Order: sequence, then C-alpha cells, then structure tokens
Amino acid sequence: MKRVRFGRNNESVNLDDVSEHTPIFAKKDGILVGMVVHAGRKGWILMIGGPCGATGYHETRKGCLESGNEVGYYFFVA
Repeated sequence: MKRVRFGRNNESVNLDDVSEHTPIFAKKDGILVGMVVHAGRKGWILMIGGPCGATGYHETRKGCLESGNEVGYYFFVA
C-alpha cells in the first residue's frame, strides 16, 4: 500500500493523482480502522463505524483527509 500525501516522494502518492473511485483506507496507531467514502449530497466522510464517522462530513475529499490527519489518521491506497 502507498500512503496518500499532499506532496510527492517515492513512498507516497499525491492525492491529486488518486481517482475519486479508488478506495482510500485509514490507519490510526498502525491499525486499519476505516475508509473514506463519498456519501452523495452529504459529502465525504471517514467511516470508522457508526453514523458520524471520524470527523463528520466534508464538501471535498481533500478536506476530509486533512481533517482526519489533524486527529491522527493516515491514509493509504492499494
């Protein structure tokens, strides 16, 4: 798996290069805990179980990932 970042290096992929149809998985403390999904009109959400997700709904995928990063989640694609 490659880590999703907002910049580039050899061990990561830039979010702009990831299709909106590519699954993005979330890890926290080294454990796979959920994934980013588009919930239609509600927006993007990091689903970790439960109706509210990790940080709520966001208008953009990038906003969702940035919000998750702020509270300790890291994102990966296969």
